[in-house]
Amino acid sequence: MKKLDVERLCALVPSLELPCFVYDPTVVTANVVELCAAFPAYHYPVKSNAHPELVRAAFAAGAMLDLCSDGDIDVAEEVAALTRSSYTGAGLTPELLGRIVRIGCCVNLDSMHEVKLWARFAPGRPCGVRLQIPRSASGYDVKFGLTPAEIEEALTITGRISGIHVHDGHRGRTPEEAAEVFAAALEPLSEVLIRDLDYVSLGGGWPHAYEGESPWSVTDIAAAIDVNPLDALRRKGFRGEMLVEPGEFIVAPAGVWLARVATIKVDRPRPGQMLIILDTPTPMPCADFAYPTTLLRRSDGSDHYELPGGRTLPCTVYGSTNSGRDRIRSSVLLPDPSPGDVVVIRDTGAYVQSLISGFNERRPPSTYVMPQR
Repeated sequence: MKKLDVERLCALVPSLELPCFVYDPTVVTANVVELCAAFPAYHYPVKSNAHPELVRAAFAAGAMLDLCSDGDIDVAEEVAALTRSSYTGAGLTPELLGRIVRIGCCVNLDSMHEVKLWARFAPGRPCGVRLQIPRSASGYDVKFGLTPAEIEEALTITGRISGIHVHDGHRGRTPEEAAEVFAAALEPLSEVLIRDLDYVSLGGGWPHAYEGESPWSVTDIAAAIDVNPLDALRRKGFRGEMLVEPGEFIVAPAGVWLARVATIKVDRPRPGQMLIILDTPTPMPCADFAYPTTLLRRSDGSDHYELPGGRTLPCTVYGSTNSGRDRIRSSVLLPDPSPGDVVVIRDTGAYVQSLISGFNERRPPSTYVMPQR
């Protein structure tokens, strides 16, 4: 998968208001094109990064949009993509469900309560439903979806189920293991139900490979899904499309997070290590991902920033909120840091900005989009 070019970023730093996020839509375009070449359909989850320029890039590259909030619907309207959108959320209110009915996009309902509301608001109109993965296999417990027995009941209420959405997290799994979890969840569904489906959507994030992790291959996961569960569904009469909707996998490498070093401290409990406090608010609490992290320093007497040489030190990097829960990286090797240096936190294009907290009434970082090339 393509990533944002940090060397190109160095030339932009003097013109940026830090702290900030910088996104490259050409990375999103390239990654969506690669994914769409391997699967019949791809739904870009707007929640992973809702910046209109990135959503527009994903849409133009062939993605449909996966929505899960009122705000996501607003973004889809802004980029004129409602006709190629689907809604898959949790805890739909009658007001939100009414809006989904009015705009006419596909929906995957998450509870029997929502199924009954749908039958009342849109009688005779088919809907999709989310399938619950058993607790023993799920990365999300059983927050999402209906049991197979509830889906059969939903069929009697709505008259037709048009699609099944099965949602799970896959960090720590191989593509083959992820495909097996999906297959096991789908196996109890009846042939009568499966034969009438327009789609099966395999939701949930594919793990983007952060520092020290092995990346998934698009061709590997496509091959694993084709063997299991798609082949098993076809044997039951499935003639619809198999959809996927990874977000982090696509958009994480399209973004970097930049902040200046505000304070340096000696890490007393760990001799030889340093504490860096950045001038930025953070997601609260921070995700425990090994974001690739580098440091830029202004060249003497110029506005040019470069990767400094010399010795490196193990550093623990924090944000500047009045809390200890904003640790960004632990024991990452960086060139001997100084106040005013710029820390570049890569692969932060997914979820990081959207989860930045307003704790301490901090202003969120600015956002910049690199020009298309």
